[in-house]
Order: sequence, then C-alpha cells, then structure tokens
Amino acid sequence: MLKDKDLKRIKKILNNIVLTDDVKQAIVFLEKIVLIKKNIEIDIFNEITNKAKFVALPLLKEKEIVALFRDNFTMIFSLQDYDLLRKLKAKMINLVSFDDRDKLKKELKKALEENEEKITGKKLLINDHLFSPTVSNWIKDYIVNVGTSSVEKIKQIQYLTHSENIKKINKEEKEKIKILLEIYEYLKLSSK
Repeated sequence: MLKDKDLKRIKKILNNIVLTDDVKQAIVFLEKIVLIKKNIEIDIFNEITNKAKFVALPLLKEKEIVALFRDNFTMIFSLQDYDLLRKLKAKMINLVSFDDRDKLKKELKKALEENEEKITGKKLLINDHLFSPTVSNWIKDYIVNVGTSSVEKIKQIQYLTHSENIKKINKEEKEKIKILLEIYEYLKLSSK
C-alpha cells in the first residue's frame, strides 16, 4: 500500500488537473495511475480514476463515458467548477458522424435513467409511492411532470420551481437537479 504522503501527493496532482481542467494531463495521469493500482485501496483508486476520467471526458471512449454516467454521475458535484455540458459538447464535436453523436446521446440518456446513485437526501413521492432519491427516480419524477419529449426551458423552470419533490430539498440539492435535467434535456436533442 502507498504511504499517506504519497497518496496525498497523488491527490494533490489530481486536484491540480481538475482545477486547471487539463484534459491531456488527465489522460497521462490515468495511464500512470494504472501502473500503481495494486498499491492503492480499490475505493480510493476508483475515486481518483473516475475524477480524472471526468476531466478527460472529451478524449474517452464512448463506453467509458456511458459507465461514468451510469455508475458515477454524482461525482461531478465534487469537482470544483466542473462543466459537464461543455465536456459533452466537446466530445460530440470529436465524433464526426451525426449518427454516432445521437447514438452516444441515447446511450448516455439510458445510463442516467438507470443510475441508482442518490443525488438528494429526501425520498421522492411519485404517483403516490415513495422512492429513493436516486438519479433515475428524479428523472422518472421529471418525466411524470413534463413528459418524455424535449422540453422547452420554461417547462423545465416550472418543474424546478413548482414540483412538490423539488420544494422539499435544499438549494444545493436543487442546483444538482437543475444540472441533471439540463444534461438530460441536452441528451434528448438530435445532432442532425
């Protein structure tokens, strides 16, 4: 196992990569951290690599991005000044084919709909049933209230101000849901 001082140094390097939003350094970091994987506790290793992957998102393979959205979406809220929408748009630009862009958007949308990470603290009331406050359940509540097709910004704002579930959460949690829904709406849009 790594010594505490070495682990702190690794985390400091990663924090610098996150703060500077250095995509290329994040890729280099990922390549090097794999070499010492056996010396790091698995939970710490996963946290470190997933943070670096979010920074490197425009250069990641599609299946890696889908896995991040399905299993680690809420990590974006621990990354200072992180702009996931900007990263997604950069990734989409790297995909030449509109069909490839739409395929990735569809896969990412599905990954969010399957994400079981808790994003807020209070249970959700959806159709008279209580649900865990996961990413997928917040999306279900959103769909129940606004429908499945692309939603105009005004409907999104109405949901964010009038939903009974939204009224139960604090300002910080509301911001998380707002970001989630902005990403979700972006993923609904065709690139064509």
